Amino acid sequence: MPNQNSVIIAGHLGKQPEVRFTTSGIKAASFSVAWNEPPRKGEEKGAVHWIDVKAWRHCADVAESLQKGDGVHITGTVRTDKWTDKTTGKERSKMYVLADSVAPWPSKREAAAAAPANAGETSTESPEEGRKFDDVPF
Repeated sequence: MPNQNSVIIAGHLGKQPEVRFTTSGIKAASFSVAWNEPPRKGEEKGAVHWIDVKAWRHCADVAESLQKGDGVHITGTVRTDKWTDKTTGKERSKMYVLADSVAPWPSKREAAAAAPANAGETSTESPEEGRKFDDVPF
């Protein structure tokens, strides 16, 4: 049976990305992303979900330009860190997303401001009306 490990997340940064460099100079960033689940019937608010994200190289460059609260769109794979807790000696693990791409995602306010004024209007005029073959660009 085939396996697939792919995730897409659109949400908001919970805090400023932490950026660091490896000893060989490769940039890495880590941050958390939150998204809201729609409220269930009878609930006023939906649940908020969080996931940690790790980004390298170009993805870390993009993450570094983002601020706490900014919208972000991430594609990547789910990974698991495993370690032994130093105080209890128990095995621990935590899932995170290893980013393949990180892109700014506009907030509703930014998207509304960028939308053309006539975006919701529909035209009854055919796109071909009034067009001559001399106007065709090829």
